[in-house]
Amino acid sequence: MTERTYSLASRVAGHADDERCATLPIVCGRTKLVEIGGLLQRVFFLSYDPRWDSRFNLKPGQNTLVIRAPGVAEPMRWQFSVPDGSKANGFNARVETIERAYREPWKKRRCLIVVDGFFEWRQGPAETKGPKVPHLFEPKDRLPYTFAGVVGEWTSKKTGEIIPACAIVTGPSQGVVRELHTRMPLVVSPTDRDRWLDLGLEDTRILKSLLNDDAAGYDCRPVSTKLNFGVEGPEVLVLEPPAPPAKGQLGLFG
Repeated sequence: MTERTYSLASRVAGHADDERCATLPIVCGRTKLVEIGGLLQRVFFLSYDPRWDSRFNLKPGQNTLVIRAPGVAEPMRWQFSVPDGSKANGFNARVETIERAYREPWKKRRCLIVVDGFFEWRQGPAETKGPKVPHLFEPKDRLPYTFAGVVGEWTSKKTGEIIPACAIVTGPSQGVVRELHTRMPLVVSPTDRDRWLDLGLEDTRILKSLLNDDAAGYDCRPVSTKLNFGVEGPEVLVLEPPAPPAKGQLGLFG
């Protein structure tokens, strides 16, 4: 994992200093994964078609697609149960404390979480009192890729049922991601996926070396604020045109 931190404020409208970023919500609370014509089976060399229904606004508490062994993908709940009073959210696991906070999942229950993009938010202009605007981060090649994940459990408070659940490993943000948040999900590159899934590997130094925080491969663009309200169709990826001036209000050129 690289140690550099740099700012692209000169390339992205608006500056994101540490004080402002510190007030932003927990990183990576929305992802997306779109299936087109067997793409997932081809990209991840799966032994079967996972029959994944495209998701454009996937939230904690819903099923995401995970790989726990090479060639095998399965749906799994995204978000652990956490003890009452815990500050953990159950859907992110900080890499700095993961060995202490999630020792057994880190050592013995790792997974890959399949996505093709994730969302973070930027506050709209103060003068308009507009809603926070979601921004989509997606790889420049637009192919699905994998976040580092760990597998724990979720217990239903209603029925007591216990099922496997996963969390995304996160670290300090880099590059364009840092303009919107101080943290980011960590990626496992294609050449490192099999090693990450090798549960015979327990050396923390080696495991952390497999985590990629290079943000240079991401494009970032604003998308629809419909994402804020639970809309889950492809329309969330389309930015709405600006609202027309109110009646009696002059336009930009008078």
